[in-house]
Parts: sequence; C-alpha cells; structure tokens
Amino acid sequence: MNTKLAEVKATKEVEEAKKSTLVPEILSYLGALLFISGVTLILYQQWDDISQAQKTATFSLLAIAFFTSGLLAGDTVDIRRRVSSFLYVLSASGAGLAVYVTFPEDLAPFRALALVAVISLFGYTIAQSALGHLALFVSATGMLL
Repeated sequence: MNTKLAEVKATKEVEEAKKSTLVPEILSYLGALLFISGVTLILYQQWDDISQAQKTATFSLLAIAFFTSGLLAGDTVDIRRRVSSFLYVLSASGAGLAVYVTFPEDLAPFRALALVAVISLFGYTIAQSALGHLALFVSATGMLL
C-alpha cells in the first residue's frame, strides 16, 4: 500500500515539475522570436543600403551564434534538447539565407537548401526533435523540387 502511495506521489511531483518548466520554455521561444523579429525589421528597413558582403556577414554571424547557443543549451533534459533543436533550426535558416544572398544566380536556392539540410542534419544528430526532423525534411524536399 505504501509503495502505491509513493508511486502516486512521485507521479504528481513529475507532473508538477513538467508544468513548472513549460512557462520558461514558452518564454524562451517567444524571446528568440522577438529577437528574430527585431533583426528582420532592421534588415528590412536597411536592406537596400546594406552591401552584399554585409548581408552575407550578418546571416553568417547569426547562423554561427545560433549554432553555438544550441551547443551551449544542449543537454539530455527534454526542455534543453527542444530549445537547442530550435536554435539549430534557426542556425540552418540563417546559413541558408547567407548562401542565398551571396550567390544571386539560378542555383542559389539549391545551394542554400543543401546547406540548410546539412546543418539541420548536424542539429538533428545532436538534439533529436520533431522540429529538427521537419527542417531536415523540408530542406531535402526543397532540393528535389
């Protein structure tokens, strides 16, 4: 009887711990989206004034920063794994945009999607999640089209 009571108590504690980590996780996603929105607005306003080298450097540095943040945030804990996977997807997107603005030719979308697929594969290998798998699938499918 005591073991059943202990199991029920442990289950309730685990559920409460999951609920307490949900709010910080949502806030971290919102913070990242707010940051991306701010950078996007700045780039949109200044897009014509920014040289091609500056565009490439901006997207490359963002990709490096997101990938490094993903490595630092990565862990075996589910919430940290999901956050790092989100950062890897942002990194792959930034790297793809860097290639796309660097090579304005017919093969630029293919090259950009190929790089997105490679970085998504690295990110998915490090932190498996549905988002990383989706990014890998979309980029690989985009290369075929």
